[in-house]
Amino acid sequence: MLERVCRISAILIAVLAVVDPAWVVARSARSRIVITQTTGATTGDLERVRNVIADSFEIESEASPATALRVVVGRTAPEQPAEGLTFVVVPESATDAPEIRYVTVADETSVNAIGRVTVDLALPESADARDVVLALTADDVPIDTQTRAVPPGTSKLSAELSFVPARLGLAKLRVTARLGDGPVATADVATEVTRRTLRVLSYEARPSWAATFVRRSLEEDPRFEVVVRSMTSRGVAADAGAPPPTLDRAEALADFDVVIVSTPEALGDRAAAALEDYLRNREGAVVLLPGDTGSPVATRLTGVTNWTLDRRPALVKVEAGVGPWTASEFVWPSTWPAGAEALTGCLSPSRCAVLRVPVGGGRVVVSSALDGWRTRGAEGSTFDAFWRSVVGDQATATPRPVEISLSSRLVTPNRIVSADVHVVPAGAATTTPTAEWQNTEGRIEPVRLWPSGDGGYRTEFRAPDVPGRYRLVVKASGNAATETRAEFMVVEAGQLQRVVPSGDALLSAFASSRGGVVVPMRELDSLPGRLSAATPTTSSSVPSNPMRSPFWILPFAGLLAVEWWSRRRRGAR
Repeated sequence: MLERVCRISAILIAVLAVVDPAWVVARSARSRIVITQTTGATTGDLERVRNVIADSFEIESEASPATALRVVVGRTAPEQPAEGLTFVVVPESATDAPEIRYVTVADETSVNAIGRVTVDLALPESADARDVVLALTADDVPIDTQTRAVPPGTSKLSAELSFVPARLGLAKLRVTARLGDGPVATADVATEVTRRTLRVLSYEARPSWAATFVRRSLEEDPRFEVVVRSMTSRGVAADAGAPPPTLDRAEALADFDVVIVSTPEALGDRAAAALEDYLRNREGAVVLLPGDTGSPVATRLTGVTNWTLDRRPALVKVEAGVGPWTASEFVWPSTWPAGAEALTGCLSPSRCAVLRVPVGGGRVVVSSALDGWRTRGAEGSTFDAFWRSVVGDQATATPRPVEISLSSRLVTPNRIVSADVHVVPAGAATTTPTAEWQNTEGRIEPVRLWPSGDGGYRTEFRAPDVPGRYRLVVKASGNAATETRAEFMVVEAGQLQRVVPSGDALLSAFASSRGGVVVPMRELDSLPGRLSAATPTTSSSVPSNPMRSPFWILPFAGLLAVEWWSRRRRGAR
């Protein structure tokens, strides 16, 4: 009897193995979670969160349609926050560490200039009577260090660090701050080091000492390329470079960042119209160095119809940002131009030696001091430095024919990068610009430009997944400069430290808007429970094929062994 039962059972198992039956089993499905690291979190913080939830949830590297939850680890919201149930885990911060609120640096820095980095700090209450140590590195090379004393009761501190660019291209700057020997706060920014030659046209309708010495001060600065046309007498001109013959055509001025016009009273309405067109369309800058009162050019560009000559018996000190200089002859506007801004100290509310007036997207700088050049060589005079600074600032503010503004110069792999492209009609573009991003080895990926509402263009593209230096290149035909580049750097998320302003309320609002909450790192053990409570338990129907498991061989072999033993015991074969 035993033999028969074992034999029949073994045969049944063999038949089932051949048939391979299947049936559906309902099983509880583990929720899928994507973990994102943002500024203010370290790799160690990320691993702590992973370890806590790994036993209860399925962790994915990228979001998919089946992703149920998102966990953000850091002190800021993601750069491209996705919709869906999101919890935020906030790492603990040292209570005696300063907080870097803002780091300001120019988007571009000339290789011939000193770069400035402004840092704004928030100090904890424990900062009384201690020193703040600030440090600046460029591409991991120490550049500048400052130690600032903190008076008792101080909660905010601003400082300026400087650096001299060592090479062209994108420079990654890191600012660190600490109180004494305490914890270090870190923030990364970037600036593109360029060698932009500022093209200046000096047009002298009549010989002018003021124009001569302003021009000479610029020629001593390697940033400027000065082109000169000086009308020495009727029909006779002295040229340097390749200047336009007249100022009557705005298209002839499009290649210049600044146009210096001396003795504008010698010019007529056609020159005034061309200069206004240059200011409004090219968005350039015009510097007027009048030699007398009354001028169609000055009237049209500033809106002031009457000017008053003022000769002083003694020199008057003119206070400027770089230091003082002196003058004794002035020509004052009868009314203060609309939107005007003083570039020097004023002798009275409406009498400023140098003023700037906006005209469309351009700028007009008017020098009311007629003879400031006379004492340029006097001890302590900053006449030359002042005009280099003023003309340099106005030339830098003049946009290139193609301007690119990136959303960020430092990005993490696979992040979305957006850029605004502004095309200035410097001899208007005849075709829509084209764009592409490139790496240093020459790999090229085309980028689509879309027209924006302000007359420019906008694009978005995904950053490469390989860290390194890249550049966005925009080409536009019909412009003086047909190609413009803007560099950006892809940095691993754990190596990029962004500015983290105080934003607990913003983080809470971000999490609650997506159905989640903010969880401090000290309460990390409660995270799995919070996630489980927020996610409904789901089950999935899974097909099961038990005979495909190798374990059925064990009972099959056991039954055959028992059947063989029983037969041997009673002497059967």
